[in-house]
Amino acid sequence: MIINEDIHSSNLDITYHFEKSTCNSKYLVVVFSAFNPVNAKIKKSYHYIRTLSELNCNKLFILDSYGPMGCYYLGENMSFEVETSVVSLISKISTMYDIPNKNIITVGSSKGGSAALYFGMKYYYGHVISAVPQTKIAKFVLSGVSKKSTADYMLGTDESVRDSNVEKLNNIIYKQFQHNNFTEINLLSTEKDEQYYEHIAPLLELINSRSLKSNVVIDNDIIGHNDVTRFFPDFLNKKLMEITCGISFSLKSIKIDGELLKVDMDFSKLSNYDGTKISLLLEGGTNRYEFDLTEGTSDFTIDKADNYAIYVCFYKNTDTDKIVLNKYYKDKKLIGGKELIYNGNTVSYENKKIKFSHDVVDENNELKYAYYIYKDNVVIMRAWYGPDSSYEYEVIEPGKYKIDFFISLPSGQLIRGETETIIVDDIE
Repeated sequence: MIINEDIHSSNLDITYHFEKSTCNSKYLVVVFSAFNPVNAKIKKSYHYIRTLSELNCNKLFILDSYGPMGCYYLGENMSFEVETSVVSLISKISTMYDIPNKNIITVGSSKGGSAALYFGMKYYYGHVISAVPQTKIAKFVLSGVSKKSTADYMLGTDESVRDSNVEKLNNIIYKQFQHNNFTEINLLSTEKDEQYYEHIAPLLELINSRSLKSNVVIDNDIIGHNDVTRFFPDFLNKKLMEITCGISFSLKSIKIDGELLKVDMDFSKLSNYDGTKISLLLEGGTNRYEFDLTEGTSDFTIDKADNYAIYVCFYKNTDTDKIVLNKYYKDKKLIGGKELIYNGNTVSYENKKIKFSHDVVDENNELKYAYYIYKDNVVIMRAWYGPDSSYEYEVIEPGKYKIDFFISLPSGQLIRGETETIIVDDIE
């Protein structure tokens, strides 16, 4: 049970987690969960809490707690008791905080994306932000042995009505599009999703044929259904800023050129722009910088060397305070500033060896380096401070490896960074 988890009592009890805005936001973001993996220890959980942790908005995370693995927030045996109870909860929260339907934003991916579409369209909420949803729910839950218990829970086992229940559940999302021209649909998908032609292509045909309000992104850099979890957080945060603040932006690149940080982005104010400012925030181990991005593309000088976490930050200034509306992670970069000429690093695995190297200029040999080797999140080797800017480790067994590295500057400052995880499946 997580902090501040509550129960809403209606036809059925609905478990949820609510986070209230600290800036009197008039928006409510309702987040629906996807299926957890079949072999997961926790069968049902909340999703995107961490992704939206810095969003200063009313946020309602609803647990799909009925059925073996969830039931798309609908109910058992086509009863729809879960649905009516979920709507009761959303109505309670929106009434308590005086949030109109047009300012309710439903969010989710996969199963959660289906629920976001269904509830958003059926109840005329203002906006839907959905990724790779299943739109023919019965067809999906009937598609594999692992889903059979979910199919039986949702459709029932009475063969006399099974076929009609299947048809009804397959059409239940499409039915909501017949009359709703109000809700804005924001959709992220990829043609490389194995579910695309069954579930997404028909939806796109319907959206286009009815000229519905929509923003559809088909991103084929997403290599499969499950890969969407790498891309959806950025898409989600961008769309939320467009809806709640009237800011449209795309951060194309962040490049390092010596002590210069070069930022290339598109930025525009939409018709609902509310005065929100946008900045780039850099937080290192000992140093911090914040740069205004309201004017778009710019170069910024970084004096101090550090390994910086880079965030996009949205805020408003009041007479007495700065109110942060959202802050989300974009990248991490080791920047040399005026103290260190650092051009990056490389890591690779070949011939049973993990090889790591810094691309750094150290003409006077003043820098010292240390390395920690991790296997399956446990330190297995330490190389203490020395002059070597590269390091090799011979792998003797499969596992997930990474290297934490440390650079000691002449000033005494320590810079710490880490590589991406290297997966070694077997040792030849």
